[in-house]
Amino acid sequence: MCLVADRDATYVIQIRGKVESHWQAELQLQLTYTETESGTISTLTGYLPDQAAMLGVLNRLAMWGYQIVQVRYLPPNGPS
Repeated sequence: MCLVADRDATYVIQIRGKVESHWQAELQLQLTYTETESGTISTLTGYLPDQAAMLGVLNRLAMWGYQIVQVRYLPPNGPS
């Protein structure tokens, strides 16, 4: 995994299993669920100010026992 985000951006974090909805407010990210053949995938999406904030979210998810499947960094649009 290569993380190069050093400024604000939107992140999409996918987790195996159902993340409890009360964590949505704690993490300040939008939470959605997708049912797949292999089970539920929870997706957290939202703005984080920098890579340190993203790593903080990942650390909390791991501490709470969730298995992180994928992290995507969506860079902000460049100048028009």
